[in-house]
Amino acid sequence: MTVFAETTQYEAGFDVHWQKHVVPHLIQYKQLYKRYERLGYLVTIIAILAGILAWFVWDLSIQYSSENSKSIFALILIFGEIGLLLAGWWPLYKLADDPLDWVKQAIDEHFAPYFSPDENDGFAALQAAHLRDEGLTHTGNITISEHHSGAYRDCRIRFYTAMHTVKEVTSSRNSLEEKLTGTRQHALNFLIFSLSVPFDFPGETRIETDKGSILNKLRSKTSGFSQYKVPDKAFEKAFEVFTNDTQGASQLISPAFVDSMMAIKQFYKKQKGGKLSCQFKDQHFTLTVRDGGHFMNVGTGHFAPSQVEDLARTLIQRFATILQLVDMLHGDKPAS
Repeated sequence: MTVFAETTQYEAGFDVHWQKHVVPHLIQYKQLYKRYERLGYLVTIIAILAGILAWFVWDLSIQYSSENSKSIFALILIFGEIGLLLAGWWPLYKLADDPLDWVKQAIDEHFAPYFSPDENDGFAALQAAHLRDEGLTHTGNITISEHHSGAYRDCRIRFYTAMHTVKEVTSSRNSLEEKLTGTRQHALNFLIFSLSVPFDFPGETRIETDKGSILNKLRSKTSGFSQYKVPDKAFEKAFEVFTNDTQGASQLISPAFVDSMMAIKQFYKKQKGGKLSCQFKDQHFTLTVRDGGHFMNVGTGHFAPSQVEDLARTLIQRFATILQLVDMLHGDKPAS
């Protein structure tokens, strides 16, 4: 794990940053991880044995106990077991989120020639609201995070996470919030990639997840857009294209675009991301990924030493999506 094997186009040169930001921590991290893991298992065994012993002792004296005291003892035993387990595993839990910080530093430095974190969320918030109003994302109040901006191959680029918080009236009363307000709150995360297009195009073209022939036709009628059929069976099965400029759409939906979109869809499918939607409008291309999580959220967010390298590869691929989109607009097919 001391050397990062660069296996893809976008991983090229990453080992330098891996050596600088990640490797210095790994030896000690492995040692502490094993120590805290052993502690967790030891405490688990102790908790199980202590619970069995406590219940056995109690069982010997149960004939002298009331039903009320039995219930109290059971609750004390359950919460005691839970508390002991939490105390035993907490050091490992806290330790295992450290790798994300080291990898993030390496990732930021690796992609610094193209983009960097942007503290000014104003433009991203306006754009996210526009996408919401046009139906490309979802209703709700929007919170921007993980905002990055920059430029690559003469294209301005921007990407971020937009969390849409929605309150719904509910008849259930399962939570304290629902009992007090009669509503419940839930959130949907969208990864949003936006870039300027290096050529002129008229009109507007949208690419949405295919919803079946009937719903696609209904979507066309309600939106006023025409359906555009792409001569690629796999793409047509996954997506549906709507446009008010058929000739423009035929130029935009190139073979490179088709290949890149299928590659991106497959990647986010593996990452358990949701539906993809795209828009060509006003000299910009925008891609949204529903339920794609946050850019920096991978799996449980806690990593064993053997998982740190996979964490870096996943984040590189996520951040490389924006470069892949720019390459796509220049007519380049995704690297194999």
